[in-house]
Amino acid sequence: IGWSTMYDNEEGSRNIAIGSGTLSNNISGQNNTSIGGFSGYNSLGDGNVCLGYNAGYFETSNNKLYIENSNSNYPLIYGYFENDFGPFE
Repeated sequence: IGWSTMYDNEEGSRNIAIGSGTLSNNISGQNNTSIGGFSGYNSLGDGNVCLGYNAGYFETSNNKLYIENSNSNYPLIYGYFENDFGPFE
């Protein structure tokens, strides 16, 4: 939902994208959830969760959590779903 949301998506499935430019460059990623303008913009992987404006903007790997309101390399909350690593272990 939103302008240019999942714009380049060709093969990806089971993604949720809410906000302008959200998951815009995601071509084939699956199971991503991205809420907030331009969150997950360059995301290419699977299973990422990006919440907030520009959260996870440059993320290209899999199973990451970003909660942030910018494209910072040091988000407010960050985690890896693969090994349950995060700020609340």
